[in-house]
Amino acid sequence: MEKSITVKVTEEHIHEGDACSTGSCPIALAVIDMKVCMEVEVGTHSMTLDNVKYKLPQEAKNFIKLFDDDSTYRFVKPFEFIATMA
Repeated sequence: MEKSITVKVTEEHIHEGDACSTGSCPIALAVIDMKVCMEVEVGTHSMTLDNVKYKLPQEAKNFIKLFDDDSTYRFVKPFEFIATMA
């Protein structure tokens, strides 16, 4: 695995993603589309790709918080971020 990974979350990922889901949220769907791992799990502070943990930057943490909240999910927009190996 790479020491860092660039993840691009698109409008499609946002539309298809599930709130409060570690394996089918928009960030997880973006990683799945990259075909860089067999398993992905996204938490509120980190994500794990094939048992390798990556720290999420603040912008990704903010995105998750907004997306998972019924009153603010509509404010999320496509974005790109770099996660570094924990």
